[in-house]
Amino acid sequence: MKSIHKLLDPYRYADARITRSRYSRAVLKDKEFDSVRQGTTESVACRVLVNGAMGFASSNRVNELPLLLKEAEKLARVQPGKMMLAEPEVHQARSIGPGKKSPENIDIEEKLSRLKAYEKRARKKKIHRVQVNYADGTYDSELYGSTGAHVIDHEHRVLTQIFVYAKENGRTEHSFDQVKARGGMEALKGMHEKIDRAVNEALLMLKAEHGPKGKMNVILDPEIAGVLAHEAVGHACEADEIQSGGSCLQGKLGNRIGSETVNISDSPVYDDALWGSYAYDDEGTKTKKTELVKKGVLNNYLTSLSTAKQNLGRLSGNARGESDSRPIVRMSNTYFEKGSEKKEALFSELKNGVYLVGCKEGQVSPKTGNFTFAARYGYVVKNGKQTKRMKNCSINGNILEALHHIKQVANDMAFTPGTCGKYAQEAPVTTGSPHLIINDILVG
Repeated sequence: MKSIHKLLDPYRYADARITRSRYSRAVLKDKEFDSVRQGTTESVACRVLVNGAMGFASSNRVNELPLLLKEAEKLARVQPGKMMLAEPEVHQARSIGPGKKSPENIDIEEKLSRLKAYEKRARKKKIHRVQVNYADGTYDSELYGSTGAHVIDHEHRVLTQIFVYAKENGRTEHSFDQVKARGGMEALKGMHEKIDRAVNEALLMLKAEHGPKGKMNVILDPEIAGVLAHEAVGHACEADEIQSGGSCLQGKLGNRIGSETVNISDSPVYDDALWGSYAYDDEGTKTKKTELVKKGVLNNYLTSLSTAKQNLGRLSGNARGESDSRPIVRMSNTYFEKGSEKKEALFSELKNGVYLVGCKEGQVSPKTGNFTFAARYGYVVKNGKQTKRMKNCSINGNILEALHHIKQVANDMAFTPGTCGKYAQEAPVTTGSPHLIINDILVG
């Protein structure tokens, strides 16, 4: 540790991030293993601030750090810039993620046997194709800063996904479910329930029909509502998007952007087992909950050292980078806060409309606020009762208008793990929400 800090000492600001992992990967398609891999990785990434410009360099050879620092300095000196950083937090800390049963201690044969059992469970009448994806990893990272910071992180992550395809009378429908958790193998105990849900959904979709179109009142389930929070609001609250003029929320801090029932937060510390959780970001900032929207008013942006210095808010702990990539502003666990209504009260309130469940894809422009989200399926609702099952249903709108139409928010809560892509990097994230009603939204 002392030797690395000594390398960083000559610089006004510099940091170095070393990451090592041990992993397993497998894909089972229709009773045959398409691929099975195990391995280790290591990388080192460093940044140097010189004359208002940040140089970055990385390698998969940790012993190249001295050369990388010189390369980062050289790149920073190419052209002076105007970058200034907020005062970095200086922590000497060790973070250990949750997990009782380390995936490292489980033989690959046992893992593959699990996948075969999952595939067999999904093989029901009318299910003609099944795919199971598996991945686990144990990750160790160390962050060193020229300020004297030294943050060590150790965590396990496990992932299992099931894809099922049902076929009847020439019609094919599919469904999907998964377990993604920051923790050990014990997180997979709910996989059987996920498989049954995916199979039942695919079979029911064989009877689904197209639903109504046009503007109407809609109940969103926690999955699609959580995606709305992440995609339409969270991305627009990332301070680097604000800084570059790529967000419809630029200059709107303190302004009302939704109804009083709208409360949206981002929190890496909501639950340390959630897929998007972490204790310190990749600049060494201790993570905390950030209230993005409070009672309909835009309250905060998500920041990094450089964006926080530009009067875009406090240090929120949202600078994250893939192992060999530079840290950028990223969400963590982004969600609508609970409301006061029981879920059943929302359905009682909805006389005519639709209920949308899950989210299979979506598009959003943070700059304009325009969005389209496709649900996995839905139901026509009449007098509070779910009737005809629908397929190919979506909601379309603009976030600056749609948030004003959220009128009721339930007091239940559910989270969905996912992977967020930005600037050619991927980050583990979680979306969440209670059930909620959004009025006068365009259903397609």
